[in-house]
Amino acid sequence: MPDALALVANAAGKVTLMGLQIAGRGGTALPGLVTLQLDPDYIAALTRALPHGVVLVSGTNGKTTTARMLSDIARGSGWYPIHNRSGSNLERGIAGALLADSSWRGALSGNLGLFEVDEASLPRVLGRIKPRIVVITNLFRDQLDRYFEIDQLAKRIGDAIAELDPSTALVLNADDPIVAFIGTRHRGPVTYFGVDDPSVGGKIPQAISDATRCPRCKAPLRYERVVLAHEGDWSCGQCGLARPPRDVSAKTIRLEPSASEIELRVAVSSAFDPIRVPVPGLYNAYNALAALAAARAL
Repeated sequence: MPDALALVANAAGKVTLMGLQIAGRGGTALPGLVTLQLDPDYIAALTRALPHGVVLVSGTNGKTTTARMLSDIARGSGWYPIHNRSGSNLERGIAGALLADSSWRGALSGNLGLFEVDEASLPRVLGRIKPRIVVITNLFRDQLDRYFEIDQLAKRIGDAIAELDPSTALVLNADDPIVAFIGTRHRGPVTYFGVDDPSVGGKIPQAISDATRCPRCKAPLRYERVVLAHEGDWSCGQCGLARPPRDVSAKTIRLEPSASEIELRVAVSSAFDPIRVPVPGLYNAYNALAALAAARAL
């Protein structure tokens, strides 16, 4: 059972949530904010008892789709995820999801925490809870102007990863050099995913130059194949850093003419399982791979 302070914060958040519902106002930000102001450790206090632990899904793009795919996989396995699906991906949104799925005594209705986390908030969240799995889909500059440069964010995330318990598993995009390098900071298991279909992609990165420099030595990266933006088959000729081996990969990707589905052929520990993902776009191949890799780590 959560401690007394967490129960007080839980009650205050629920009263706030009820007040908003009576007033006909939606959203989960305010109740979560009230709860965290009373007990900054509320999320840790409630999630500590979850039988299947906590999965955090972060990254610039794809975290919502990835988390929803993983939620469907978990439900299909008979699990009951608590997911901030409709709320904020900041700490207050996670607290709001817990408020909505807990009793007045802090008992949770689910058995797995599945939380989307804004990439700039990830270091702070990692410092407050002990996740079972951390998924990072990618890191792009296009939404980072509101925070700081991408290399600074990657360093902050890497510093937080380095402090994680070795029992935490990472699920990282091998094709994103910035994300893949973060895995070198972790003392525990890392599962990498990526696209290995040689027919997908070109030769020239479509991202700005900072994202195509080696995250370790800052020399220009060399690409054998580019799938999306700076994601692809990369290596550094100066320090030797290179795209890590993929534990979960798409051997073939076939886009339907209608662009309504993606067909993947996924290699998981040398077992090939053809799957179909009913969402359009090549970028959703990465989201599907991230969800599959996280499910494998569970």
